[in-house]
Amino acid sequence: MRNSRSGVVSVLLLFFFLSLNLYSFDIDKGVKQTVKNYTSIKTIQSDISEHFYSKTKSGNYSGIYYSIGDSTVIYFAKPFNQSILIAKDSVYWYFPDDKKVYVGSKLSKSEIKSFQRENNLTFLSKLEYNYDKKLVGNIFSKKIKITITPKTKRKARFSGIIVYLHPKLNVITDVEYYDLGGNETMEQHFRHFKNINGTNLASSVSTIVFTPMGNIETDINYKNTVINEKIDRNKFDLKIPAKGIKRISLFNPKGGSK
Repeated sequence: MRNSRSGVVSVLLLFFFLSLNLYSFDIDKGVKQTVKNYTSIKTIQSDISEHFYSKTKSGNYSGIYYSIGDSTVIYFAKPFNQSILIAKDSVYWYFPDDKKVYVGSKLSKSEIKSFQRENNLTFLSKLEYNYDKKLVGNIFSKKIKITITPKTKRKARFSGIIVYLHPKLNVITDVEYYDLGGNETMEQHFRHFKNINGTNLASSVSTIVFTPMGNIETDINYKNTVINEKIDRNKFDLKIPAKGIKRISLFNPKGGSK
């Protein structure tokens, strides 16, 4: 009987200390460290493989990914040549074999947010947003939940973004995006983190985009990732010919060429 009581007491003490650890965590410190880790990444180069699937289509792609913060480019070689350039205020999706390029603007279309790289935390430092930060989960698994809402709704393109951070790895694990009507439009999940030069990065990212026509899902894996090494600016020049290429609006393909 004494051993049983001793065991019960030990379990209660364990739960007490675990609970104490849960509620005494410094949330602001965890957020600042996460932002610091991501903003320390100046460049990324990686081999990339992507599996895409929707209600009507699916496919597998592979290529090379480059990012220098304000610009990201992906050169897919399989199953056919295509290049995606996400610049500061625009995106280009170039199909050289078909002689077509789809062009979109981040300034006028919020849909381009789905193309942004997973390490972008710039919204966490902008004053035009409200932030509700709290620790969620249980004594065995906890995350920092940040609900981001715009201060001025009339200028807003979304009603909220919810970001989940791992308090020990100091990484983003999940992100949810909501439109002005409060409907979830997209979610991202970051998994299989690897420590690269002291910084934890996800080697697997899954994204679900919710549309009226059905969900569009992608699973992306990164291998041979290198960070903070110099990348030639020429990598971000798609070398699109001035003539003979049809230019199409990315968000309104039926609208014809530009």
